[in-house]
Amino acid sequence: MIEAFEYIESVKDISLLLTCEHASQDTPREYRSGGLNPDRMRESNDEGAAELTRAVAVKTGCAAILARWSRFLIDLNRSPADDELILERRMKTKIYCNLFISEEDRQKRLNDYYYPYHHQIHRWISGQLVQGKTPKLISIHSFKPYMEEQFRDFDMGIMWSESEEWAAALRDALVRYGLKKIVFNKPYDARRKAGYIIKSVQKKFKIDALLLEFNADKISYPWEIQGVAEVLSKALEEILVDS
Repeated sequence: MIEAFEYIESVKDISLLLTCEHASQDTPREYRSGGLNPDRMRESNDEGAAELTRAVAVKTGCAAILARWSRFLIDLNRSPADDELILERRMKTKIYCNLFISEEDRQKRLNDYYYPYHHQIHRWISGQLVQGKTPKLISIHSFKPYMEEQFRDFDMGIMWSESEEWAAALRDALVRYGLKKIVFNKPYDARRKAGYIIKSVQKKFKIDALLLEFNADKISYPWEIQGVAEVLSKALEEILVDS
């Protein structure tokens, strides 16, 4: 079976897992002839999110799991019952190969690419709990500053559903380390439909989980990614010590 995710082992005793559901533009070879060609999928990943996730994992020594395949194949940040699990359009562009997929193909994508990713997350959390630790999860994404004629004038959004106190602690630490324009539950609100990945682990394991959305214009270049990774790593290490 083709591996559904990239997994980075922790190298320190830190009970933090980073995830990146929209890390890749790539697709399995069997789907490319049907229209899911990586060369035509420039909107199918979150720009800079994968690189930022890997950089923070290196700096903190924590574990990380990243999607190996495009969200156009299947969106790992959606419920299996979500109508947008397999997108039929992105913005105003139709994804023709997803318009009339069979139930057999849908189930295959779930079994081969969706469930293995989520099961790996659950295995990691369960392993931490068995050891008597208090695991926490951070999901890393990015957003475009301009979206459907709307300007998003902030550098970072911290999305929370139940972990409001941890979100506030992270925001305060990030501000101390120099990141200023931070908002809560934007550009999407995890208290509503958005943020399935964090809500699913909170429901199952009752742990703190946050989804971080970074302005893609602020993590476009390697030096920008390293700068943000340094700030985020210091802030996470500080609040993990205090929690």
